[in-house]
Amino acid sequence: MTGSFDASYYEDIRGRVRGVLIAVAEVFPAHQVDLVHELIDANEAGVALEMLTEMLVEAGATVDGEVVTQVERLVHDMGLSPEVANRLKGEGGNVTQEPNRSAGADRRLHRGR
Repeated sequence: MTGSFDASYYEDIRGRVRGVLIAVAEVFPAHQVDLVHELIDANEAGVALEMLTEMLVEAGATVDGEVVTQVERLVHDMGLSPEVANRLKGEGGNVTQEPNRSAGADRRLHRGR
């Protein structure tokens, strides 16, 4: 994405990417979660999001629809390739999307079968 953005923009993006990571963290070993956190902390939120979606595909994970929606919004807002979000829709990968759940529902991510 081109243009100039203030610190609050980047803080918001980092927080939103971190939120996606927290939503799916139980799928991965601690060292992988730490690696994504390190990328976010190093102002590499785009790289972190790309890596996270690829890790989900490799894990054959089932992703809650709300997580997919959050990733789609981040991809748009950050100007990333739509492929980053499309991975989570099962398009060319092995991730299964669960329907969106109510706000109070458990939003865990489950390994694919």
